[in-house]
This record gives sequence, structure tokens and C-alpha cells, in this order.
Amino acid sequence: MVEIEKKCWPEFFCRFITGEKNCEFRLADFSLQPGDTLVLKEFEKEKQKFTGRELRKECKRVNLINPLDMYDAAEIKKHGCLLIEFE
Repeated sequence: MVEIEKKCWPEFFCRFITGEKNCEFRLADFSLQPGDTLVLKEFEKEKQKFTGRELRKECKRVNLINPLDMYDAAEIKKHGCLLIEFE
């Protein structure tokens, strides 16, 4: 099992803390497997510094997707993408 540290903006970090958010959408520029731990470090982008708060989340599932395989880049830029979680 591996621990991987990533920055997390405060608005998303708070959602993890409250339980409102329990999934993540990230650029696949690192390797992550089920059982690995994602260490989310709260980062204030305006001040360009870490707050000192961090949260560890164990990965249950990891799905590699390429939105460009499904949609045109202009449409993605216009609308963005959704990560939808079902109960």
C-alpha cells in the first residue's frame, strides 16, 4: 500500500471533512491502486501555501477514463465534466 500526497483546495477539503464529498476527480498523472491512501493536504491557492490540515482517504476503486474518448474537447471546455456518485 502506498501513500500519495496531493493538494486540495479548501472548499473541497471542507466537503470531505463534513462527509458531503467522498469521491475525487483528478488528472491521472500518478499511479493509484485500490488500497492505496490519498493524503489530501489543504492548500490555499490565493496565498500559495498549505494550511497544515491534511486528511487520509483509502482508495476503494480507481477508474481511469479519458473524457476525450467520449466527448469533443470544445464540448468539455464549454460544459466541464461531472463525477457522479450513486448510493
